[in-house]
Amino acid sequence: MFGQGISLTWNGEERFNTAFGAIVTIILFAVLISFGGLKANDLFNKKNPIVSRTNILRADPLPNQILTYDP
Repeated sequence: MFGQGISLTWNGEERFNTAFGAIVTIILFAVLISFGGLKANDLFNKKNPIVSRTNILRADPLPNQILTYDP
């Protein structure tokens, strides 16, 4: 009913640490931290805002008539 689980091991260890893996992990961590820092800097300094604005123009039915806006 409960079979033995399948696991990948190397010399009885589930993890195999290498210097190459450590270097890649450090580089990826540094890239993620620096990217996050740059985006946080843009956020706090309010650089490169994305602003969306919609203008609605109404045409006057008669040239001499003044329209009032009643929301």
